[in-house]
Amino acid sequence: MSRRPDNRMEVLSPAGDLSIFKTVVDAGADAVYFGGDLFGARAYAHNFTREDAKEGISYAHNRGAKAYLTVNTLLKNLEIEKKLYDYLKDYYEMGLDAVLVQDFGVMELVHNCFPDMELHISTQANITTSYGAEFLKDAGAKRIVCARELSIPEIASIYDKTQLDLECFVHGALCVCYSGQCLMSSMIGGRSGNRGRCAQPCRLEYDLLDASKNVRNMPGPYLLSPKDMNGIADLPRLYEAGVYSLKIEGRMKKAAYAEGVVAMYRKYTDLLLSEGVENYAVDPKDMQRLYDYGNRCGFTNSYFDMRNDKNMITYVSPSHSHKKTSPADTPKKKEASSYVTGHFYAKVGEPIVFTLCSDEQVITVNGPVALEAKNAPMTKEAIEKPLRMMGGSGYELTDLVLELSGSLFIPAKELKAIRREALAQLGQKKTVVKEPVVIGERTSYALPSIAFSKKSKGESLPVLIMTETKMQEKLAVSFLQKNHQDGILAISFDAFLKKEEEELTEILDRLHAAKGKLYLRLPLVLRKRNLKALEQQVERMERIDGVMVSSYDSVGFVREHLPKMDIIADHRLYVWSDRTQQAYETKGISVFSAPVELNRKELSHRDLQSCYLTVYGRLPLMYTANCQHKNSVGCDERSETLYLKDRYQKEFPVRNICSSCVNVIYNSLPTSLFGKAGEVKDLSPGGLRVDFTFEREAEVTEVLQRLEDLCHGIDTTEISFTDITRGHFNRGVE
Repeated sequence: MSRRPDNRMEVLSPAGDLSIFKTVVDAGADAVYFGGDLFGARAYAHNFTREDAKEGISYAHNRGAKAYLTVNTLLKNLEIEKKLYDYLKDYYEMGLDAVLVQDFGVMELVHNCFPDMELHISTQANITTSYGAEFLKDAGAKRIVCARELSIPEIASIYDKTQLDLECFVHGALCVCYSGQCLMSSMIGGRSGNRGRCAQPCRLEYDLLDASKNVRNMPGPYLLSPKDMNGIADLPRLYEAGVYSLKIEGRMKKAAYAEGVVAMYRKYTDLLLSEGVENYAVDPKDMQRLYDYGNRCGFTNSYFDMRNDKNMITYVSPSHSHKKTSPADTPKKKEASSYVTGHFYAKVGEPIVFTLCSDEQVITVNGPVALEAKNAPMTKEAIEKPLRMMGGSGYELTDLVLELSGSLFIPAKELKAIRREALAQLGQKKTVVKEPVVIGERTSYALPSIAFSKKSKGESLPVLIMTETKMQEKLAVSFLQKNHQDGILAISFDAFLKKEEEELTEILDRLHAAKGKLYLRLPLVLRKRNLKALEQQVERMERIDGVMVSSYDSVGFVREHLPKMDIIADHRLYVWSDRTQQAYETKGISVFSAPVELNRKELSHRDLQSCYLTVYGRLPLMYTANCQHKNSVGCDERSETLYLKDRYQKEFPVRNICSSCVNVIYNSLPTSLFGKAGEVKDLSPGGLRVDFTFEREAEVTEVLQRLEDLCHGIDTTEISFTDITRGHFNRGVE
């Protein structure tokens, strides 16, 4: 059974400044997450000074709440080596309870240097399966923030297999892209979501064009703009799924919104924990209050029940709207918890007795006569559960002694009634004592130095060629045969599934004869649909030379099912720093793809000896669960290429990959570094990479010719068949 054994749930609130921090603690938040002046995923929020943070952490602890710091951006080499340790040490010494992290190198640093501080894995890590959760648990994670796209059964599956603390978004704005996988703002505007600077291109207008460039009729122009999430009606199901922390989005929101939403979730979390799942119901007036606090064309309960749906999209407006509400509309503010112990006596034929003891008083309440069970007697757990439900009473039951005699039957309603009466009497005499969170003595450890490899400039570089069609595969194999150099052909999982055994054997033989290798690129997003197919292909996958992984989930999958397989990390498994790369190397990954958001100067700070540098390819900007094909014509399991046309008349190809039920939105132009031979060679990469997607035969042939020249350090002209972008090679991101 998925439900956590401790009958607890955490209301987790955002705070954009110190005033809001205090407000949400008073409104009932069990914990607050906030950003400091560095490394947070809301770079344009007010954020906290060190003095603000120290005061906020103390304020929370004195009221029985916790404080979490967001460090959920990707860090560059010089940042992680020169700034991060001292930055975190300050917060560690303040008593910070946990840090939220995306970057694997940062995770390793936190786990090794600050072992008494909890490591929470940000939703930016895009965890969708227990494979990724287990991998990160082994790396020191205490908590996983689930990807927003998960259904409740998927969430329950992760808890059942890992027993990790799970944190789920329940209220606020939704990203249309799988978190941590959006490069759209970065590539079209230079503001990276991986650096907390997203310009929200998903909230802009687009036309949807078919393959013939005809406009498809849609409900409105805001095709990528999701409605806000409201999961308050789903709390019982999240509770049953094992979810511990209920995360409210909104570090950019104002105090009135934060206070109102937190207070409402405090009220209903307490109702759930005190009265149980069967007695849970949301008052329509309270639902209206949540609308009034703020919504975006109404609400959705996200992906809890739907894989995707057009009703999740705003279409007609991207704006967040609200009505003025008075503080009187919010439920009573929370008092800090006091700790109590309990004793329960029950013997067949005698009145039940329940006693609660605090530091200041003892309350004893008598109940009805305990009955003899006609069939099976009640279990100890069935008696204990309703007695432990403290809900929003302000008390936390630390110990409960059960003194039971006979074959007992006591109706659950009687157990709840005697517990409510004892709490009521205790509360009437209660003097509020605000118990601080106890951090205890902490020891931080010095940041170990890392070793750098000596760069060298070889005469010829190995290549990595990514293909999606048989024509592209055929030309890539011929290229490797012609050049007789080390090279890898990587094919998509879709292409692998379609290959007969004879065809697979033939392509392996041809590649091996040409000193080449065949790798399989695993799906970026692992979900129920493609995960089952992937698990069924394990034995067949053992025939190939290696795999390319793009996520923590795929790393975990390979570690469990293919532990001896060679692994290349895609650029979506971010290695912005040498420390991050070396952390992955300890987990068995030895070859990487150079980050696409770093510029030439920043790449020169990286050790690229083990990295393939992408010199050509149309970059995927978004991976979305919401499907433009389904939203326009319905779901017919037919893949097609559509186009999103923006206000500047740029057209972004969109492809629906039905085997994974994912939409991929590509850049309007391919990135190319042809013509930059000298600068590419100066970076001393371990190899060169090209990615083919929509290219036709003549275009593939031309790219491979340019690649051959570049591999040998020969200056080459730029491709002729399309305009190109240099991506971030010149500009980078902030």
